[in-house]
Amino acid sequence: MSSDTNQINERDRIAQAYLGSWGGTDTQERAKRRINWLAGQAEGEQVLDVGCSEGILALLLAREGFKVVGVDINQEALKYAEGLFKNEAESVCKRASFINGDLMAVEFAGDSFDTVILGELLEHLLHPALILERACHFLKPGGKLLVTTPFGYFPSTDHKQTFTLASFSALLKPFISPVEIAIEDGYIRFAGRKRENGGSGWDSFDDTFLLAISDKAIIEQQIFLWKNIERWKAAENKLRQEYRKNKNQIQDIKGPADKLTTEKNQLALELTLKERELNHQISCLSRKKNG
Repeated sequence: MSSDTNQINERDRIAQAYLGSWGGTDTQERAKRRINWLAGQAEGEQVLDVGCSEGILALLLAREGFKVVGVDINQEALKYAEGLFKNEAESVCKRASFINGDLMAVEFAGDSFDTVILGELLEHLLHPALILERACHFLKPGGKLLVTTPFGYFPSTDHKQTFTLASFSALLKPFISPVEIAIEDGYIRFAGRKRENGGSGWDSFDDTFLLAISDKAIIEQQIFLWKNIERWKAAENKLRQEYRKNKNQIQDIKGPADKLTTEKNQLALELTLKERELNHQISCLSRKKNG
């Protein structure tokens, strides 16, 4: 999902991936699992989706009866989001609204939302703590904060942060108490609650716990990578076989073609010689006639 404080050069296509009209099969399936997880974690009535992008999450939640406000700076993405609602029931459309703007400048009453969602947003920001503080300001006491962000290196020209579980947890600790932390499909998934009383709630999410999650995720990523390498090798071998087959076919065609070219040149030479001989004979006959 798109950044809320810095315009991205290439906006994401999260709704299109979810709906199966953009990206490869792996991208589509991962996007669908991530969006469905976020939608399934939402609680209460009022939901704020920060960096809502193409609005697929707002659509799913509005269909389920939530009142959703989506905020994004990318006007093109919001136009797509509004288009998703064209064929929806009026009751669904009334439950969703979109704001083209920066959350740091948008004003809501404090403690307004039961759930605030930051989906694939923090990695785009130079100072993600600022948006976290702002998001928590709008969250009701005991309200739920949902965050997804890539785990480790993820190639993108607009990414300004690379999160491990250690750095991600350190960022969130001052603001929110954890309920769930996981890494699925190469993305950190976090669910937490705004603190009502003292205590951070992070005691059970210690370094040992986070390391175990990271180790498991790294192995899963290695398996995914090696499967892709094997698939790419198979595709390369298939292309090589097709190349050799085509090369042999070209050779099979080239042999007769070369023979025909030789025969053509030979016939052309013979025709030239015959033409010369005929011209010579005509010349001789002409001289005899005149003499």
